[in-house]
Amino acid sequence: MEHPHSGILQRMSRESVVQRTDSVFAIAPRSDRNPTRVNGEPTGGTERNDGDLIQLGHTTFRFRTIQGV
Repeated sequence: MEHPHSGILQRMSRESVVQRTDSVFAIAPRSDRNPTRVNGEPTGGTERNDGDLIQLGHTTFRFRTIQGV
């Protein structure tokens, strides 16, 4: 069975990389051709915060964290 968000995850793997260090997440574009935007601004891999809007091409989603996980 395919995960309901697999299309978004596949797009992320082609266009961006998510990095996690302890409880800190960062997202960075794989190339300059399709920049990843966070809250409307291009990102180069800075820390993500709960509630950030991440845009990959024409797809936008909200980054959420769960405390204590």
